[in-house]
Amino acid sequence: MNVTPDAVPNFTELNQIPGASTGWGLVVVPNIQPNEIFFPCLAQRRFTATTWLRSMARLDYISEPDMFHDVFGHVPLLSHPVFADFFQRFGEVGVKYLQHPEAIEMPAGFFGLRSNSD
Repeated sequence: MNVTPDAVPNFTELNQIPGASTGWGLVVVPNIQPNEIFFPCLAQRRFTATTWLRSMARLDYISEPDMFHDVFGHVPLLSHPVFADFFQRFGEVGVKYLQHPEAIEMPAGFFGLRSNSD
């Protein structure tokens, strides 16, 4: 699959990249997902990827990840076995501690997730 600057990535094709190398798949979502959805997806080797793009005025920083962040920041990592295994284990630990939001607040922040109390 070729990702080009003049087209929106085709998530069906993009899914083949991590799928073939590590068994990961992308789950297309409209925006950032709560911990109760995000961590179980990671534990099942599914990454929630957004489909919106930041505006030109916000290229330097945004508080929520957009499609560019997910496609270029996470898909390459999900295609590498060591990182893929780490993300899955991170999801398993997150699922285990979902009943204790204070225990996953900082680790969730590592992925740009909001605290459940926000």
